[in-house]
Amino acid sequence: MVIYIILIGIVFLIILFVIFYLVSHIISFAYGAPYVDSSLKISDEIIDFLDLKKEDIFYDLGCGSGFILSLVAERKVKKAIGVELSPMAYLMSKIITFKFKNAQVIYSDFNKIDLSKATVIYCYLFPKPAQKLHVKFAKELKKGTRVICQDFPLKDKKPSLTKKIGRHTLYEFVY
Repeated sequence: MVIYIILIGIVFLIILFVIFYLVSHIISFAYGAPYVDSSLKISDEIIDFLDLKKEDIFYDLGCGSGFILSLVAERKVKKAIGVELSPMAYLMSKIITFKFKNAQVIYSDFNKIDLSKATVIYCYLFPKPAQKLHVKFAKELKKGTRVICQDFPLKDKKPSLTKKIGRHTLYEFVY
């Protein structure tokens, strides 16, 4: 009898996890930025391209699992802030960045947070949400703030720098 109760409990936990996982992905898709991790192979090249300084305040919009965020925090920037709306990805990013005092993960829609303190912003988003952000960037970012977009450039702004990394392209925009 006890074994049946334990098995039912395990099955129940698995079902809850699957529901949580599916709801997380549905939320991501609804906001137009589904969870897609940058490949481990190109992460070091992304970090090099970011050209971070110790005084930088870095934002990763749609930080996913927090992998890029943790690599940035490890570089000892002043502050590394990730913003994530998918509950599953948010929890993963909190876990992967917990050991870094200079890292913070915010559970929010990145359209609703203040970016005025950012010096470097990284985003790997689909074109539609990136275009909405371009308007926000133009209003909020201080002069000289760098925005790095992976694979999808901002339509209404010319990149100051681009770099091909395998099948990926990084675009840098300076506001």
